[in-house]
Amino acid sequence: MHDPRPRGQSNYTLQKLLIYLTIIIFTFTVVPLRVLAVTGSVLSLGGFAFGVWIIAMRMLNLVSEAGFSAIIVSVLIIGGIQLLSLAVIGEYVGKIFLKQSKKPQFLVREARDRAGSA
Repeated sequence: MHDPRPRGQSNYTLQKLLIYLTIIIFTFTVVPLRVLAVTGSVLSLGGFAFGVWIIAMRMLNLVSEAGFSAIIVSVLIIGGIQLLSLAVIGEYVGKIFLKQSKKPQFLVREARDRAGSA
């Protein structure tokens, strides 16, 4: 735990803290890229599933218009593949950045109590 502030108040506003939070999230981790990869995969699989469903409905003559559904299926599949590809490229660039910056991927917390008792 950190020691309490001895006097005065912090100059950090909620807006400054949120800005620093986004900087930390996008600078020191590749988790947002993995979220993009999962989102792209889900979109692509959803597009394929919707396409199979539309084909089945078309074979049973339950769908009269196929133009709108074909556009939706193609947008979902292509958009998902693009998002997944972008996430894969971003993952590589993120790993290169983390390796090149030589920043530790973990922090070791030292206990203050153990330093004096040893």
